[in-house]
Amino acid sequence: MAGRALKEKTKLYVCTEGKHCSARDADDVLKVLRKTIEKCELDKVLKAKKSDCLGLCKHGPVVSVDSHGVCYGGVTESDCLKIIERHVSRRKPIKRLAIKKHKKRK
Repeated sequence: MAGRALKEKTKLYVCTEGKHCSARDADDVLKVLRKTIEKCELDKVLKAKKSDCLGLCKHGPVVSVDSHGVCYGGVTESDCLKIIERHVSRRKPIKRLAIKKHKKRK
């Protein structure tokens, strides 16, 4: 896979504790992310981890890419490879999955 140039380990956090994410197969998404990372031999630059609720329940399952500041919602098992490829190659986030964060009003 192209893009093994990541210099720091990137963590992909999958919300598995929130009631919406867990009900929408977040555990399966986490398993597929981990298997795909291993299969692509990217375990030195990527790590998929469980996360508590990320507060984005209506978008579940949610995957947060920590070093890139991107959150994806409605992630399915078939999206996992695309997410990994996109962030290893340092291309722009996947628009159809990206969650837009709204600024809080004072």
